[in-house]
Amino acid sequence: MTILMSATVNLATELVVFADGDLLLPFFSTADARELALVCSCFRDAVQAFPWHDQATPVCDLKRWRKCFPQATACLVSSRADMDAVWWALECVRNIRWISFRDCIGLQLVSNQLELFAETESLFIADGQVAGDTDPRILQRVRDLGLWCDLGDEHLAHLPRLRALEVFGNLRITDAGLRPLSQLQTLVLNGATDEYEDRRLADATMDGHMDGHINGHINGLHDTGPIECANLSDAAIAGKPLEYLYVMAINCSFSGAVIGALPLRQLCLRSCPRAVVRTGDLAALTGLDFLCVIDCPNVAVGDTDICQMTQLVQLALINCAAQVTSTGLRQLVRLQMEAQMEAQMQAQLQMQLQWCEIRGCPRSIITGSDYAELSEYTEIVSDNVLDDWPD
Repeated sequence: MTILMSATVNLATELVVFADGDLLLPFFSTADARELALVCSCFRDAVQAFPWHDQATPVCDLKRWRKCFPQATACLVSSRADMDAVWWALECVRNIRWISFRDCIGLQLVSNQLELFAETESLFIADGQVAGDTDPRILQRVRDLGLWCDLGDEHLAHLPRLRALEVFGNLRITDAGLRPLSQLQTLVLNGATDEYEDRRLADATMDGHMDGHINGHINGLHDTGPIECANLSDAAIAGKPLEYLYVMAINCSFSGAVIGALPLRQLCLRSCPRAVVRTGDLAALTGLDFLCVIDCPNVAVGDTDICQMTQLVQLALINCAAQVTSTGLRQLVRLQMEAQMEAQMQAQLQMQLQWCEIRGCPRSIITGSDYAELSEYTEIVSDNVLDDWPD
């Protein structure tokens, strides 16, 4: 028993030392930390002193959470939380660095409560409602913003430091409102009004900038009807340092020439009949790792485009004017394999195509033999496979 207690104290001492050096605790979630805090007082003190920035563990009780993690800098409010209790406990998250109420259906904030987040950098209230007129000057320090409330150009004029912006079902924002946002890296335009679609998009975007979240969300994204959001043109995005562009709006008229000049890593165009992209327009997007085009009749992605995207991991072309063939896919795979061999020699990480879905694109033809070969390398789905096997 004495030996066990001595070992526990020694381990606790080591934990405190590691925690001070930020070496160990960053590898734990707050869910794990709750268990650690029960081991002994040293563990508890280390957990309480650490500035937890856990964006993934849902929080149901804000008061108990804040008591356990007084130095925490991020909070994901759970959809299972009692929204009345959340409303009365908002003081617990005053000026927290990162907070999301994205799943809090039924939570309604009044505009003056936004003063609680005057020092917050990342604020997401996608499924909540903000009642009353919002004074945009309250949120001047916000860098990442996702709000359901009816923001307009006059609000964005006071938020020039925005790095990421989610716009949900908003028809008031125009080119003039986005033009001054010179630091914008992420833009999500979601006109979906269906709760299921809102949740699907929210899961796939902002928190993880779509990285690693979208694979399970591609199927079904094209099942809803036309949707509207901010009425924007090329002037809204031209020249910006955008890395993530996710557009689900029938009234946005972006062109391939402007999109292709952006430093994009991920691009999704869905239900954008006014968007016009020609084959070759996206060839310069060599750093793209995610490309999704759904229900966009005037968006054409061809072999010349994807062959340059050696970082591409997921590709979905559904009901659009795509002209991607098995020849282009094979060339992409070959280039990725060559890059992978070189990366292994230099001990670097190289992306490779993991998911490819092409449907409803008559000019995108995959031969049967190529389909079999590509299937060994990546998961591929196509409704236009040409039988070229000898009889």
